[in-house]
Amino acid sequence: MTLSRPDVILERKWMQKRVTLTPKQKAQKRLDQKGKCAKCKFDLMEGDIEYDHRVPIWKRGNEVYTKEEEYALQDALCGLCHKHKTRKEAAERAHHNRLERARLALVDGVPKPAKRNGSKMQSPGFRKHPTLKQQIGTGKMVPRKEKT
Repeated sequence: MTLSRPDVILERKWMQKRVTLTPKQKAQKRLDQKGKCAKCKFDLMEGDIEYDHRVPIWKRGNEVYTKEEEYALQDALCGLCHKHKTRKEAAERAHHNRLERARLALVDGVPKPAKRNGSKMQSPGFRKHPTLKQQIGTGKMVPRKEKT
């Protein structure tokens, strides 16, 4: 049985239940890292701590981990490092999704969407008055000169 395009796009292999750390595990993770950010090594400040997977869940494929393995794969990061890491991963994931959509379009024989000029739509403009034109500078309407 082959899946149609919408079914393939909606079915994500990486979608699995997220495992969140308990408050006790979070405290232990901070102790394991000696109160330092895993990336920049600065002191973690209470209220500015983010817990993030080293390898994004969507990159793991079908692998399923135990709670202990999930704990080992997470890091405590400061807010700024988490923001930068998330931004980088989002760009990487968007690129991956674009490539996947292009691959699906080629496999299913669906033509790729036409690219617009700079992603901006061009209007047809205003129709010109058949006998009058607007004078530059004054804005007054004056008769058009006939072409000979």
